[in-house]
Amino acid sequence: MLNALVSSAAENSPKTPLEVLRIADSDKDILRLGKCSNYLQNTRKTRHHCALVQAAEVGELLCLIDCDMLVLRDLSDAESFVEGIDLAYTIVPGGLTYINTGVVFVRVSERTKSFYREWSEIALRMLKDRVLHDKWKRTYGGINQCALALRLSEPNELTTLELDGKFWNATTLNWPTALECARMVHILGKLRSGLLNRNSDSLNDPLLELKKKWRRYESCNSGVLL
Repeated sequence: MLNALVSSAAENSPKTPLEVLRIADSDKDILRLGKCSNYLQNTRKTRHHCALVQAAEVGELLCLIDCDMLVLRDLSDAESFVEGIDLAYTIVPGGLTYINTGVVFVRVSERTKSFYREWSEIALRMLKDRVLHDKWKRTYGGINQCALALRLSEPNELTTLELDGKFWNATTLNWPTALECARMVHILGKLRSGLLNRNSDSLNDPLLELKKKWRRYESCNSGVLL
């Protein structure tokens, strides 16, 4: 998955430097809770995104994306696109979950640093409190997204922006049109399993061209696209 992200970003958005960060084997306080692996990793993601925001310089614009993404178009205009916005996240109207935090833009400030600390604290609380998570899960899914939704429902001083996932973070509903208009595609679920199983390819598959593009980027070796 990571090769596809790195090589697609280099080809399609060369003006936006991509830094890949791997989470070390830490967070023992989270891992020892022994919950569902997805929930554990979701909570770790929230914590480490928070750490990145805390360490960033005030005024800096960060785009935090999952590693299972494909960059299809230039992202260099994001600086102007989210001007005056503290936090921008993608939504999927009609999707399985309303918010998808595979793509988040954050303008670093003391406000957003405080917001992220509270977001991370809520995520950990949800990991420990299944009843609290269940209350939000049906609409927002994973703990990272549920914790964000809960924090946004409370009073805050942020100026936020909902980005249409069709263009910024194409998931299930938007995969068939992703090559036409999406800037980034989220490789998950049925699409992910189909990418890894060529036997499932069919000329009638509406995702076939997208699969071919992902495989081309994933095959990148030492900067050479095959």
